[in-house]
Amino acid sequence: MNIKMVKMGMDIDETRNHRIRGIVPTDAGEFLFMEICKGNRPNINYTNLSRKEYEFKYPYPEYVWISSCFRVDIPEDYYKNHSKDFKNYEKSFFNIPHTKEDIVKILNHFNKGIQDIELINDHNYIDKYCEEKGFYKLYDDKLKHQYQPLEILWCDFAMNGKTRLKNQYTCYSSSGQEHKEEMQEEGKMQDFINKYGKDTMCKLLDNYIEKEAKKISNKEFENIAETYKLEIFSNNVIEDEMEY
Repeated sequence: MNIKMVKMGMDIDETRNHRIRGIVPTDAGEFLFMEICKGNRPNINYTNLSRKEYEFKYPYPEYVWISSCFRVDIPEDYYKNHSKDFKNYEKSFFNIPHTKEDIVKILNHFNKGIQDIELINDHNYIDKYCEEKGFYKLYDDKLKHQYQPLEILWCDFAMNGKTRLKNQYTCYSSSGQEHKEEMQEEGKMQDFINKYGKDTMCKLLDNYIEKEAKKISNKEFENIAETYKLEIFSNNVIEDEMEY
């Protein structure tokens, strides 16, 4: 198996570039974004090491440095550019010389079937690869996803005013792995009615008014809230809830 790696830096020679990146499928079925760079050992005069210590720590003038290693097949990891299980690989490997052969050996740690690297200049390659595989970042609308309104956190009871919702966002990776999180959304009540449905928003508003009335215990507040509710819903003909 050959792995395509995009040249992001200057060419060193025919087989090497200062910075390359690509998608590496693992033996376990994961897909890793990896960026591999060339590191240079420091001048010994700028260290506090003896010659023996220096040669031990930096055996090669040029070494392999993995600057990024994370999964793109998990939307959250792809969005954050971080995978907990692969974070430890993001470091300098002073004991591995920066050669094409040694880079392949590193990739073999993830996939034993990798035999060679093909350096390419197509900077859109990774995006196209992920698109073809159905790998998208968290919150990308191309993911199968939905928003479920849970609670009204705040409402100013003005026809064109603001309402703040607490939602549950759920999305699914290409392999069906589920991700859930709570988030907030702010906008006009009418827009939320259009988006989530009249019945849903009416129930949430009732709950909000009841909760706030208990805290405030003010008849004027209850009158304002009920008047707002009648005005915002009286002429609203949207009955069907929409799933996003």
